[in-house]
Amino acid sequence: MEVSNLSFAAQVIASLIAGAICGLFSGEKAQILAPIGDIFIKLIQIAIVPSIIIFIITGIPAIVLFCLLFGFSLIGDERYKPFVDLLKGLSTTLSKITKLLIKAAPLGIFAITANTAGTITIEQFLQIQLFFTSTVVLSVILVLLALPLLVYCLTPLSYRKILSAANL
Repeated sequence: MEVSNLSFAAQVIASLIAGAICGLFSGEKAQILAPIGDIFIKLIQIAIVPSIIIFIITGIPAIVLFCLLFGFSLIGDERYKPFVDLLKGLSTTLSKITKLLIKAAPLGIFAITANTAGTITIEQFLQIQLFFTSTVVLSVILVLLALPLLVYCLTPLSYRKILSAANL
């Protein structure tokens, strides 16, 4: 089976497993993959961090409202056609960058995982294990208790109906 035929999720999981195996068997030699992982992280930062900063500074509702008003003001006015074409070009370019990052994700994940698995100490592994366990426990509490109780408080549905509707 070709790698391109696998779903993105399957590619990511395969990259995690392969990276962990590679790192565990190669040990410190896996550090040679660190630059690939660093480059991947930097590319993600270049593509995503500016958007996050804009959302944090201005707030999501303000951005949505601004974008809607901005878009409506550009509709049908020929004077703004060059500007609209520029925005379309930027949108196309950003979409291509995102698609390239998605294609590179399995390689970046492999490199990061292999480097981490090959260079991790027992103390660091125990810290990660504690973090992972805490995350799972808190996620279960959120899914089984907090969110259903929130829905229960805001709707006429019973707690039992909410859980049964969620197939839990």
